[in-house]
Amino acid sequence: MIEKLGAGVQPKADIFGLVHPMYSLTLGDYEEYGYKHTDKKTGNVTEIVITPSADFGRATIDDRDLLIYVMTLVKVRYDKESYEENSREPKPISFEAHDFFKYIDAKGTKRFEMLELTLKRLKDTKYTINTCVEGEVISCSTQPFTLLSQADFNNKRSGQGSRNNTTVTITLNEWLHKAIITSQLLQLHPDYFKLRPFEKRTYELARKFCGSQGTVLMGLDKMVAYFGSKQPKRHIKAELKIIATRQPLPEYDIKLESGKNNSTNIRFMRPRNKKSLIYETMPVKENIVPATENGQEICYEDLFVDDDPWEALDK
Repeated sequence: MIEKLGAGVQPKADIFGLVHPMYSLTLGDYEEYGYKHTDKKTGNVTEIVITPSADFGRATIDDRDLLIYVMTLVKVRYDKESYEENSREPKPISFEAHDFFKYIDAKGTKRFEMLELTLKRLKDTKYTINTCVEGEVISCSTQPFTLLSQADFNNKRSGQGSRNNTTVTITLNEWLHKAIITSQLLQLHPDYFKLRPFEKRTYELARKFCGSQGTVLMGLDKMVAYFGSKQPKRHIKAELKIIATRQPLPEYDIKLESGKNNSTNIRFMRPRNKKSLIYETMPVKENIVPATENGQEICYEDLFVDDDPWEALDK
């Protein structure tokens, strides 16, 4: 059965992937990645090791567009099924490539080639994820896994050589499927797909940490950690300055501010002149009083994340 998203269905993404840098911001990343995050408030620890495909490199944040589309399809199907029909195990889902391209507004003659490469990177990039809550391991993958347990690309061509009715069949792995059936998802603005990689990652952090609040402050060092980029901090700061000048993000604006000890903070804001499709029935929370220390506003990350959340794991 071919699945298709109806008009007005908003994209949904797993919360874990919004917080942690699961995807590369650039093509051609062939180095193993190690990440460790400790929540200063709870002491919970998350460790991730990402091993790129030897042939195609690490899965990118643009590849994530396909995962978001599939997760949204699976969520819609799951909500429609009865309790008896609902499966706790991942099931294959099929869709037309043209429907996917239309949903993310992808254009260009190389769309199909790019989709094939996306499937290969998602199939071959391996993750090892360990999550500890209050000292107890709640998620431990002793063996690396991929985000897709199945990915088939049925490439049909017409007599003139053009592609026609290309069908993609995907089965998400158990880890992503569990996020869907336990509602560990957040809705995204449809314009997310139009953003560049650095803009996408900035929007993801704004969506998760700012949400429906009027404003949230995050330290630059913490934001660099969440970006998961190998670029120097000064390059990421330059990218953020460009975003702050152009303000391309749907729903949110950002602003760079000076912090204590010559540090830089990033302020996420929900301006009234940007319509929110997600929070259209929920007003901006303008009455929030920021936490302060010695008369100075405290960064969100200073409250919830330890001083060094980004560490290279020992090989």
